[in-house]
Parts: sequence; structure tokens; C-alpha cells
Amino acid sequence: MSNLAELNLPGRIRTILVAHGIGEMEELVELTPRELGGFRGIGPRSVVVIQKALAEVGQELAFDPLGPYECARHGREAWDAGLRSFFLCDVCASEFKNAAFSGADPEYVGPSMAGHCSHCNKPCETIRIRQWFLCGVCDRVVRSIGRSIAADTYLLSWWEEKAAVRLPTLELTLTDPPELRPYSYARIETKVARVDFTCADTASGVDIFGLELKTGRSYIQGTGVGSKMQQFQLDHSDCDDIVSVVRTRGFPVYVVHAQVIDRADPPTTYFVAVGLWWTDMFSMKPHHKASRTRPRETRIAAYYDTSMFREMGSFIEHLESGGAAQLTEGLHADGVPELY
Repeated sequence: MSNLAELNLPGRIRTILVAHGIGEMEELVELTPRELGGFRGIGPRSVVVIQKALAEVGQELAFDPLGPYECARHGREAWDAGLRSFFLCDVCASEFKNAAFSGADPEYVGPSMAGHCSHCNKPCETIRIRQWFLCGVCDRVVRSIGRSIAADTYLLSWWEEKAAVRLPTLELTLTDPPELRPYSYARIETKVARVDFTCADTASGVDIFGLELKTGRSYIQGTGVGSKMQQFQLDHSDCDDIVSVVRTRGFPVYVVHAQVIDRADPPTTYFVAVGLWWTDMFSMKPHHKASRTRPRETRIAAYYDTSMFREMGSFIEHLESGGAAQLTEGLHADGVPELY
């Protein structure tokens, strides 16, 4: 038998354990984290301290069959983590594993079938259902990437078909493509703020504006599919990134909303973008209605009246009339506007 004194534990914790009849290491490792956390005086932080002390001597607490699952993207346990299913091609499955889940293999891989990949949105003859344990937030983040990819493709196609013909000297480039990233990336405070698209005047070689593209299932104005959006939401962090880019680059940034809906290709689904609307950054603060925490999340979002948006056809007219240059002049004269 090994005495608890052999563990690098604070005296307070050791005293509490002994008071609950745990005097030997062998008795301690028979407990699960949940059972240990039920002791009076042992909270979540104390459980972590005990686990670290055990790890130093090559021991661990007992496995809890009723405990929380570990989120593959967070790399730690979460009570809302559950088995999430994705229909993926082999290429995207590798990206999920290595780019988002730090090398974690799926819990299950199904047989091959034909369908659409839920990430790259492409039809494929070798789609397989793959499952990982993910918390609610990470599940929503990972699923949103495929929708963003569809929106990016749609905007670039619209630009080539509608805008490039009338604005031949302007070139729109995707500068911040949606990528699968581990949760730790979001915690890096030094990451550089970027906008999704940058437009350059090829005649002068100068970048003249940026575009931030947001997606949703609802339409904003005119003819749309399904339900009409009541309020437009934009995270404060996204607003702050836009302001940071404007201050660094000295050009205006426009916000574009893309309506992207789901279509069925049983047993898979795919995304179809059906509409675009735009607004300029000077129009945002006057239409800001409120800021509050998003449902089911901790992020604060700004909510705007959708009347600040205009049909995408007018964006070409705005650029033809020198609108981007006028906004740039406004930035230099009045400074960067607040967005919320």
C-alpha cells in the first residue's frame, strides 16, 4: 500500500481525503473524478490538482462510465459533448482529423456511399459517415465551414459574372478562406485580423477595399427563399477585426450577407447560395439596435436593423460612381467609424 504522503498534494487536500477515509493511493485511484468531486471540500480545481499529482507517479483516477465525453476539438471533457455525425469525402475527413481535431481519429467510420461532402460541398462517389465527440459550440463551428465555403464560391462567381464585366480593372481575391482550426487557435491573442476578400485596382496595384462575408439561412430584402431575416447579427469580435483591418490597411470594408440554404441528396445534404446583400461600414452604427450574448454561447453579438443592407446589383453602381474612394476619404477625414 502507498501512503498519500507520497503524492505531491497540498496539505488541505490530503486532510480532506483522510477525513473521507482515503488514506492510501490505492484507495484514491479506485475513485472516479465524479465520485471524488462529491466529497465535501473537493471542488473541480482540487480534482485537477489530484489528477496532476497522480500523473506525476504514473497513476490516474478510475474511468467513469457515466462521466462526460471529451470534445475532440477542445481536447477536454465537456458535459454537452456528444457523438456528432458528418458525411465526408476522404480529403475532408483528413482535414477534420488533423486540422481541427489534433489528430484524433473518428469514433466510427461508415461504409462508402455516393453523395455530397458536408464540408467541401462537392458530389463524390466515396462519401463515408464519420463520427467524433464534440461539444455544442465546436459542432456548430465545424459545421459552419462548409456553408462558408459555398458562400465564398457563390460571391466569387457573382463577381466574375456581374461585376468584372463592368469593372475590368478591379480584381477580387479571397484573402481569408474558411479553414478548419483547433480550438486553441481561437485563444491565440496575437493572431492577425483579416477580412475575407480584398479588392485591388490592377491599374494602380493598390488594394482599395475589403469585404467581410457572413452567411445565414434567411434572406434580407426583395425576392428570397424561405424566411426573411428580422435582425442581422455580427459578433463583436468580427466587428473589432473589421475596425483593426481598416486602421491597418487604410481602406473601407463592406459587409456582405449571403443566404445559403440546405438541399437534400439522401442520406447527405449540400449547400446552395441563393442571394447576396451588402452594406458599408459607415451605415452600421446608425442601424445598431442592441448587443447581447448569443443564445447557447458566450460570445457577444451586435444586432442591426436589416434596412442598412442593399441589393447586390447596387454595389456595382456604388463602385462605378467612386463609392469606395469616397468612403476612403471619409476615413481619412473623420476616422474609423464605430460599428456598435
